[in-house]
Amino acid sequence: MLAFVTGLVPCPLTTFILTYAIAKHELAAGFAAVGAMAIGVIATLVSFAVAAVYARGRFMQLLARSEALRLRIGQGAEVAGACAVIALGLVMLIR
Repeated sequence: MLAFVTGLVPCPLTTFILTYAIAKHELAAGFAAVGAMAIGVIATLVSFAVAAVYARGRFMQLLARSEALRLRIGQGAEVAGACAVIALGLVMLIR
């Protein structure tokens, strides 16, 4: 039920702009400002989505090229973590 209600809550800035426009008897200018804001939000969201799709493709290419290096780094991190746990255990045992 909450998912249906959240889309109905207006943006606080939009509410302020329209309230100010009503107070100044300039409702058309208020609607124009709100429309411009909506177009800006749409353009921003679309551009980020397109950039994310493009970046994902490039990132997947990078991951494919660096797979062997990432595996060696991962194995090194596992060994280093195991050594750190053993060292910590030995320090606790000695104390």
